[in-house]
Amino acid sequence: MLQEIFLENFILIKQLRMELAEGLIAITGETGAGKSLVIQAIKLALGEKAQPQHIRTGAEQAVIQLAFEATDEVKGLLGAQDIPCDEDYISIRRIIQKNGKSKVYINGMLAPLALLKTISPYLISIAGQHEYQRLLNSENHCLWLDTFLHLENELEALKDLHIRTVTAQKTLKKAQETARNAAQELHGLLQLQQELNAIDPKPDEDDALEREIGILKQTATLRELGDATYSALYMERNSVQKLLRDCIQRIEKMSAIDGRLTQTAEALRDTAYRVEDAALAVRDYLDGLHTDSGKLEAMEDRYHTLRELKRRHGPSLEDVLNIRKSLDKRIVELEHLQEDTQTLQNTFDALEKQLISQANRISNLRKQGAHLLETAILNELAHLKMEHTRFNIEILTPEHPNLAKISPTGMDEVRFLFSPNVGEPLLPLTSIASGGELSRVMLALRAALARNTGVETIVFDEIDTGLGGEVAERVGQKLKALASQGQAIVVTHFPQIACLADQHLLACKQTADGSTVTTIHRLSDAERMEELSRMLGGGKEAAMRYVKHLVAQKEPHTL
Repeated sequence: MLQEIFLENFILIKQLRMELAEGLIAITGETGAGKSLVIQAIKLALGEKAQPQHIRTGAEQAVIQLAFEATDEVKGLLGAQDIPCDEDYISIRRIIQKNGKSKVYINGMLAPLALLKTISPYLISIAGQHEYQRLLNSENHCLWLDTFLHLENELEALKDLHIRTVTAQKTLKKAQETARNAAQELHGLLQLQQELNAIDPKPDEDDALEREIGILKQTATLRELGDATYSALYMERNSVQKLLRDCIQRIEKMSAIDGRLTQTAEALRDTAYRVEDAALAVRDYLDGLHTDSGKLEAMEDRYHTLRELKRRHGPSLEDVLNIRKSLDKRIVELEHLQEDTQTLQNTFDALEKQLISQANRISNLRKQGAHLLETAILNELAHLKMEHTRFNIEILTPEHPNLAKISPTGMDEVRFLFSPNVGEPLLPLTSIASGGELSRVMLALRAALARNTGVETIVFDEIDTGLGGEVAERVGQKLKALASQGQAIVVTHFPQIACLADQHLLACKQTADGSTVTTIHRLSDAERMEELSRMLGGGKEAAMRYVKHLVAQKEPHTL
């Protein structure tokens, strides 16, 4: 329950401190007096976007402070954020600065705006004129049904699953795009691998081939030179070998006479052996030297193949061989990438299956519980002179659900259908509801939600729009009954509603010293009679008689 409100330099209010009672609180005043400033301040204090124009002209900042009776839910939420809540009340203070920034304090501790928005639904429920537009927007119907059925935990699980599934899908799509590009790359790499494996180049093979081809092309010259060399060394009558043998014989005879030539004789014999080995080596070389045009052609083809490889992937054969090594590694990586993509696909499929299962669970809970909200609203409408109204909650579910058809709130399209008169078909609220009917449907909805959610404080900003006097009396009775469960604050133009209030506040606008100030104060019994008479209008005496009648008729009502 809202216990106290303090405002300083807020729009037209210079300073206001006001204690609020239990039950029904009515705020009245002439048009433009600032009746809705209190409601606007409450909204800002609980997280609505603040603007510099909320600061009173000439002031540096605006201050809004609310004191609520503490609830176990809010204590738990604050405790999780290490914000102490030792008392039986919760203090919320918001300071709005000229630069558009604001500061939030909860129980004296600086707190993020997000926390304020988290706890506010547990503290108060506000139904302003914009709520009628929300009522006409079918996207909100699902939210109200879920609130009535207490599906918060199921929706939180769905939201978590939805985030994880969307994230998994994005990761999968990115991997699939990479895999598609990789598939093209892999195709090209496999072709290159096949080509390189077929050619199978060896280290320095191109240099070796170049030498072999050069030799094969000079075979005739090599044979001619080789034959001449072999003959000169070994085969001719006066060959080097024959001359060396003659020299050895002579030097041996000399060494027999003079031993100092023994080593010289040994050197000549060694030279003779070396010349013989060289001659035989030339002979063997010539024996292996064949003119083979087929072999030369094959070598030249091979050499040209390697040269083309170097042109495309070189410039050197070593570069080609390095590419072959890295190619094998890259192919393995790309093949693993395809395997990873399949793993991501399996993860996404599993999460989407869980998401669909949770969405189906919530859908079934909505369908099973929708009639409870229908019944509750119809009961409320019957008390508001709409006993012949038909109200139905339509829930449309996709036949084949998937991630694309599921949002963080589920996969259902929920619509409130309404028929205010006997014989008329059920149609969406946007098609048939008048302003007065919308007011009563909204009040019925809020009453039903209040009974089910346990929120003690409900604020109605000009809920009586479009109503007539007799219906306004019924609305007042409903508000009175609703307030009996906690606290209801209503901005109203109708004396039939204001006369039922347990606390009556009057907004007045005054001009002094060149500035305008709005004040809000609690009315005494006498002041209240005067204000109700003003609201009623007409002749003052007749109005006062009717006001006394209204006040006399006031009695407790039950929801």
